[in-house]
Amino acid sequence: MYKLIVFIGVALLITACGSHVEVADQSKVNDQIKALNDRLAELEIELTTVNQQIKVLEDAGMAVNEVINPCGDQVGQYDEVILKLSSGQVVAFFEQGDKRFLSILDNGTYMTTDVQACRFSITDGEISY
Repeated sequence: MYKLIVFIGVALLITACGSHVEVADQSKVNDQIKALNDRLAELEIELTTVNQQIKVLEDAGMAVNEVINPCGDQVGQYDEVILKLSSGQVVAFFEQGDKRFLSILDNGTYMTTDVQACRFSITDGEISY
């Protein structure tokens, strides 16, 4: 009889510990879900900002005709890109910290400000790199 009582006690203890672990794991999962939802909200704001900038360009008659990566297109590598507009203008898109910028480029020779420091030149709207 004593062994049966000890067995039942141990079984109850294991069950109670298992429930505690399950609750702790669920709490961790909930924290991760919240972090992912927060990041998703940030990305949605960033996407809205980029879409607003594109709309401003389109409303000004400057639709993006071509996106050029003067450093080459390496998978998983983010760097600066050049936008060729329907107006013939050339615009650089770049980031500094958490801010994003568009800058109209004139004829000349340039170097990207990202870590790759690629050179490219613009002559009458034509880009060579």
